[in-house]
Amino acid sequence: MASFFLWLNPKLGFVFLVYALLIAYGRIYLGAHFPLDVSAGALIGIFSFLIALRLA
Repeated sequence: MASFFLWLNPKLGFVFLVYALLIAYGRIYLGAHFPLDVSAGALIGIFSFLIALRLA
């Protein structure tokens, strides 16, 4: 979602990106996920957005 808003509106996208990074850090800090889990999820999200952008 942050990738989409960065593409649509960079200022709003930056806010969503910071929010996503804070959520990711919180999940690692609380032990809910490993850093690799969060990194892989972020990469999957970014690549999914890029593929959807190309198909549209």
